[in-house]
Amino acid sequence: MIRYPLDFKVEASSDAPINTTWTSKSHLDLPPIPTAIPPEFQGPGGGYSPEDLFGLAILNCLIAMFKVLCARSKASFETINGTATITIDRDSKGTPAITKVAIDMNITGSSDSNQIKELFEQTKKYCLVSNAVKVEIAYNLNIT
Repeated sequence: MIRYPLDFKVEASSDAPINTTWTSKSHLDLPPIPTAIPPEFQGPGGGYSPEDLFGLAILNCLIAMFKVLCARSKASFETINGTATITIDRDSKGTPAITKVAIDMNITGSSDSNQIKELFEQTKKYCLVSNAVKVEIAYNLNIT
């Protein structure tokens, strides 16, 4: 039984100049993630940008939830992989903002594509990260 509330703590710190990279990390004993301002925002690149991490958070939450739901329902599949495309544009006030997230998910090796579709619909319903996002998320599911 999962006991709520749950806390997940992460941290990051950086030196002052815009052209430096920094590290972000979990409080678990995991390798740090190189992080940087992307060149699109006049940064140096060379690390995951906050936009990359945002997309990865959504994508990995969807994959994790799908795997949990498949295990609980004893549904089988071989692989799940996907991409998240984060669109940044100006909002109605002219402020740059994330305006859309497009998720393309590919699932292979299932003998019951209807069950996989149903489980992915449940995945969208229960994914904590995607449900916390206030922008439009467009999903494209490909089952082979």
